[in-house]
Amino acid sequence: MGKHEEVKKKKATKNSEPEKLNNTAPETAEEESNDIFSSSTPQRTDGKKADGKKAKKRKKRMSPGKRALVAFVSTLLAIALLCGICFGGYTFLKNYYLRYVYVDMDEGNLGVNSENSQKHVINIALFGVDTRDGESMEGLSDSIMVLSINKKTKEMKIVSFLRDSVVDVDGKLRKINSAYSRGGYELAIKTLNENFKLDIKEFATVNFGAMANLVDMVGGVEIEVTQGEIDDKVYGINALIKEQSKITGVEPIYVTKPGLQKLDGIQAVAWARIRKSATADGQRDDFGRTDRQREVLNQLFKKATKMNFLELLSLVREFTPNVTTSLSEGEIIDLLPLIKGASLSSERIPKDYSWRIKGANVGVSSGLYYDRDFARRILKAYLYEDIPFDQYIEENGITYVPWG
Repeated sequence: MGKHEEVKKKKATKNSEPEKLNNTAPETAEEESNDIFSSSTPQRTDGKKADGKKAKKRKKRMSPGKRALVAFVSTLLAIALLCGICFGGYTFLKNYYLRYVYVDMDEGNLGVNSENSQKHVINIALFGVDTRDGESMEGLSDSIMVLSINKKTKEMKIVSFLRDSVVDVDGKLRKINSAYSRGGYELAIKTLNENFKLDIKEFATVNFGAMANLVDMVGGVEIEVTQGEIDDKVYGINALIKEQSKITGVEPIYVTKPGLQKLDGIQAVAWARIRKSATADGQRDDFGRTDRQREVLNQLFKKATKMNFLELLSLVREFTPNVTTSLSEGEIIDLLPLIKGASLSSERIPKDYSWRIKGANVGVSSGLYYDRDFARRILKAYLYEDIPFDQYIEENGITYVPWG
């Protein structure tokens, strides 16, 4: 017999054998019939068939109601599992996603005033440090603001304080912007709390270089630039663009025409630092400067409200390496959902020159003196009672008291 014929014979023999399955069918119809109890089949009470073999248990079918219940419970379990996975991922992001300089403050050093506190209102001090070192977070805080967040109404408010405001800093009358350089963020927060009866427990500090990066991250901001802001060769926008570009090593792009236009990061920060030229609303000096700062923040806020959570998270992740703050990663991320659909308003302390105490001849001669008691009352109304400055002034007027 040849090899080919031998192989064929083996294949034929193999194929002729019955196919064996894991669940083999009964070999005979008689054996199959013994699985079914009927009136013609003898029944035993010991769980065995009539021939003494152990009987197979019948599978009971579920009723429609039970099947629906099982499906419902299975769905709940699936949802619970999904929530667990999502929560675990969210917790992971909160704990490990962000990179920034975190500082743990001693609340006892902050002069917190809880007289007007409300649990749903969070006040955070924001400091912008004017430094020529792109990595430094030290120096005079030439931008001083309080961000107030109402978690119930999703309202956000920004109050800026003029840097030349003469207040009590560590027991002496000094300009408010000197507190940060003298005692860091703790003394700066304490100065705000003690002078204006606030309950600030958190802060965030950035330098102007970081703000420029943030503006670039959102694709620039729309700003109304005046001809005067361009024409000023010493303190105008282009002089400050040149200075900022020299610090960062970026090629300067100057503003050549007035009007509403998109500014990049360096241009926007330069515009926000202008002090001498009047704004489009006619504000000069530090009044105009703080107005510009709030306008840049307002433009950034408008862009942020159009982002979804993941986009905001990505933006924060890119920006936070330039931030020093007392907020934990979880606290930062928990605030992000409040931005979507939130409203933003802003005010300035003092609102205008009418608050100024003229003829004051104490402390710092070049500083701005105004009625601190009135500032406390108007801040309380705005931050905790949602009463805008103009409404409060209309209802109560402005009073002058001796500086003290």
